[in-house]
Amino acid sequence: MGTLYYFFKEFLYNLNHHRLLTLGAVLTSVFIWVILGFFVVVYFNLFELYSSLKEDVKLVVYLQDGLAPAEIKILEERFTSEREVLTVHYVTKEEALIDFKKRLQSREDLFQNFEGNPLPAFFEVKLKDDYQTPDDFAKFAGKIKGNRGVEDIFYGKEWIEALNRFVEFVQLIGIAVGFILMIGVISMIGIIVRLTVYSKKEEIQVLKYIGASQWFIKMPLLMEGAFLGLISAGLSLIALYGIFHVLTLYAPFESLFIGAPFKAGFLPMDFMLLFLISGPFLGVIGSFFPLHKYLKSFN
Repeated sequence: MGTLYYFFKEFLYNLNHHRLLTLGAVLTSVFIWVILGFFVVVYFNLFELYSSLKEDVKLVVYLQDGLAPAEIKILEERFTSEREVLTVHYVTKEEALIDFKKRLQSREDLFQNFEGNPLPAFFEVKLKDDYQTPDDFAKFAGKIKGNRGVEDIFYGKEWIEALNRFVEFVQLIGIAVGFILMIGVISMIGIIVRLTVYSKKEEIQVLKYIGASQWFIKMPLLMEGAFLGLISAGLSLIALYGIFHVLTLYAPFESLFIGAPFKAGFLPMDFMLLFLISGPFLGVIGSFFPLHKYLKSFN
């Protein structure tokens, strides 16, 4: 109990002894955390958009004219039986024409010279979540293309590949930026700990002389690092939520998501908990390595 009291007392003394420096380090760390959090929020919303768009990606299997109902039923059963398929929806020629006219109702002049119905019937085939890559779509399209009665297959190959490349690019940028910013947080906390070690150089030497263990000397400083990391992450999360809330009230920001299949949102609770836990974790890392190095130099 006395050891814990000593750790806590030393921890508070260290914070109080370098008040201005600690405040500067916390504010700088908060700024870095806000930038990191901004990238996390952007990535989270982009991933939500990507997931929503993926749900709308379907293969359109155009059919030859003149197929009998029994032939259409055979094709539907064949597509449904494939392991990659989640749903199959048949659209008749009449339904295709009605939908086409609805989409282009502002251009009614286009239909004045229409004779009959030139549009084909088709199947809309949605694949399971495990088969959503461009290669999966291409393989499935190749598998069913040879079926009797299939005229053509469309699934927006270029669009799907572009969407996947964009998400992969955002992931790489996020990882690179996140790594750089985490190094910044670790460095800021490390600077505070180094200064604390040097300001207590004589006291540390006395403790080592009377037989204090390395961990007994390190623990208050590690607690300081963890506390600074927690405070920085917590304050940055509050600031980030405030900035996000203000942006959602700003009309031009809201207009970016008009027509999007989802509403822009803040980080979910599990992300926020991970954000908070990362603070003390990085704080301990930022404290441990400079401590290990500089305590050795006092030998």
